[in-house]
Amino acid sequence: MKKYIQKLLHLSYLIFFLFLIFSCQNQNDYAPENGDVITRKNQDSITIQLDQIKILFPSVEEWQERGAMRLTPDSAIIKDRKGEMLLSQSFNINADITKNLKVESQYETNLSIITPNDTISNLKNYFSGWSLVQQEKGTNKFLKPAYTPATVSGFPDVTKQDILDQIFMKNRSMQSEFDWNKYLKQANSINDFPFYIRVSRITLRLKGVYENGKPFVKYIVFDVDRTVS
Repeated sequence: MKKYIQKLLHLSYLIFFLFLIFSCQNQNDYAPENGDVITRKNQDSITIQLDQIKILFPSVEEWQERGAMRLTPDSAIIKDRKGEMLLSQSFNINADITKNLKVESQYETNLSIITPNDTISNLKNYFSGWSLVQQEKGTNKFLKPAYTPATVSGFPDVTKQDILDQIFMKNRSMQSEFDWNKYLKQANSINDFPFYIRVSRITLRLKGVYENGKPFVKYIVFDVDRTVS
């Protein structure tokens, strides 16, 4: 009887030890919220599924954090904290289940002002037109080009008075504490310090028709959370 009890104890310890190992492994998995469909552990790729469309991206660790993605059947919003999508980026789409798949990209820029104490962001915004993302011939791979300083050169003309009006609307309490008119005179245009223009959002739009004839439009939005350095 004593030996039997010892065997049971040993078996219990073994089961408990295996349970601990399994639990630790599961803690490393990305746990999507609200039934979102996304895979997998912290590996070299990550798959986003929007209805029947699957988009395979190289894995970015920050994208796998809880709350970094919000998914619906037709869209994904991703916090791109390191600005990975500002660089050239390749990704794969299961295009074989579609007809006439077209992938397009759009970027949003915003105008900010760097001050001695803080940065006033989103004074003005600009949305580009949609541009075609090229597909590598004979494959399901798409390549989005990098965004360069030339990308933001198309920001529309903004007068200093427009900017002053925006500042006063955003922060009325600073009107009497800071001479904004004098401070902005050091810049010849919005492309000079203390103005700062950055790409703040990148959107991919996927359009096409499934094999069954049903049309679809999907969006992947990257909020570029890069701060002024």
